[in-house]
Amino acid sequence: MKFDAALIAIWRLLSLVASSSVFSDAAFRWVGLIIGCIGFDTVLVIGLLAHNLIASLGPPILAIALLTLTVVGVALTLLMVVMRGLLTAATAQREELEAVI
Repeated sequence: MKFDAALIAIWRLLSLVASSSVFSDAAFRWVGLIIGCIGFDTVLVIGLLAHNLIASLGPPILAIALLTLTVVGVALTLLMVVMRGLLTAATAQREELEAVI
């Protein structure tokens, strides 16, 4: 379900890019939803990893795969937070430029 929500958010962001209005306040809602989806999924993977390590379930490759997914999830979440910061800065600069023009 979260994956579907993230795909819808990405689709809405792409439609904002197509209409040249990505530097508006509407984009922040969709970026926040993407960050929330990635963060939620990362927390689920961390829970699965903890359960796997405590209960010693499955082969060791499962723990390695879950650890890799955890690192990727944290990296994607941090990347999206940085991208949201860049979007904030770009939106502020665009508003300043529109005020000058």
